[in-house]
Amino acid sequence: MSNRHRTSGRPRGVALIEVLIASTITAVLFVAAVSSAAAARVTRQKAFDATNGHMLGAALMAELNERAYCEPGTVDNATTSRGRDFGELPGRRDLFDDVDDYHDYQSPSPTLLDGTVLAGPQWSWSVHIDRLSNLNGTASPSETGLRRVRVTVMKGTRIVARIDQLRSRAAG
Repeated sequence: MSNRHRTSGRPRGVALIEVLIASTITAVLFVAAVSSAAAARVTRQKAFDATNGHMLGAALMAELNERAYCEPGTVDNATTSRGRDFGELPGRRDLFDDVDDYHDYQSPSPTLLDGTVLAGPQWSWSVHIDRLSNLNGTASPSETGLRRVRVTVMKGTRIVARIDQLRSRAAG
């Protein structure tokens, strides 16, 4: 007869406590992996939104750069207020002929001048024009020959891009 090691009468196998511990560890690792994947998706979406927002803002800023500094046929806008002039309708950017016409312009859906929609309904953009008294950004109530043009692009209620540009009377 061979001399084999005898085990106790208890059958060999995995105890219930061992299964519970292994299940708990697996569950914790699974939750960590899902949380990490969700955080990566949110980060990727924010980066995508920032890129799209910057491109939308750049498109509107390019349109503004094509406009004259002041009302055509005038030397400056010293006597006019910022905003649309008579005959320039709020929904018709194609009628805007100078930078001041865009002051406090807002659109719930970014579009090109021809009406081509650039982004979905959750996107919006706006323009604000400040007359500056110096390059430090101090606002002036009257015409100084220097303006800050600010284009803001939003997705929902979150600002995703803001582009500032200085325009001077000398540059047109």
